[in-house]
Amino acid sequence: MMRVKCLSSNCATRAIAAVSIVTTCIAAASCGSASSPGYERSPSEVSIAWLRSTGRDASTVIRGDLSIRGRVTANDAYGEFFKSIVVEDATGGIEILFDLYNLHRMFPLYAEVTLHCQGLALGRYGSMLVLGERPTGEYVVDRIPTVDTRRFTVRRTGDDADIEFPTVAIPALAPRHIGRTVRIEHLSAEGGRWCDYDPETGSALDSERTACDNDGNTLRIIVDRRCTYAEETMPHGEFTLCGIVEYRDGDYALRIANRGIFVQ
Repeated sequence: MMRVKCLSSNCATRAIAAVSIVTTCIAAASCGSASSPGYERSPSEVSIAWLRSTGRDASTVIRGDLSIRGRVTANDAYGEFFKSIVVEDATGGIEILFDLYNLHRMFPLYAEVTLHCQGLALGRYGSMLVLGERPTGEYVVDRIPTVDTRRFTVRRTGDDADIEFPTVAIPALAPRHIGRTVRIEHLSAEGGRWCDYDPETGSALDSERTACDNDGNTLRIIVDRRCTYAEETMPHGEFTLCGIVEYRDGDYALRIANRGIFVQ
């Protein structure tokens, strides 16, 4: 099984994508064109952190001819990110919402992605930065339809050798980690299944679990009801989790990515 590669403690996140801010235009490239010549920086390429700084409202339409580039660090292969992927560069991470299933086939883990953002909407769900179509209803962004996947250039490198994510202790979680992939070690929990179930329908429910480290620090764990391991029992004894950091209701939380559950 493909999982996020999280290495031992003291790892620092390596640069995933170079960034620059300039104003010239770029022609949109077609999705999945791994054989297309040249993956040099777009003249209009900006960092994810810079893009975040422009989103001062719950939803902001991107007017300029801008693009972002990074690596896919989470997708829907294990059901944890429904119709969405997470892309990270050296400055931050962003969740991109689609009206599509089986995104892991189009956007495999660690693939290099360039996205042309003009006309899309930048939104915030709590602490998480999200990108999608302009909103037409109650949501901060709508999902990107199939036709607009042409905005993407995907380079399927098949090489995760240079992707390392830091090991972070629970008390050290900070705003700079939000939207990023981290590894948290030496966890334990009371057991039980990953997801609760509706007693009337028997369907899994979106759930939160709590784990603690050896010093008694607690960590909220976000579990999507669609994940492939919803019915499985949480590990007995010590384990490690790897996932995307969020900030909810005044506390940090971890959203498991790519079945990043490792038993010691």
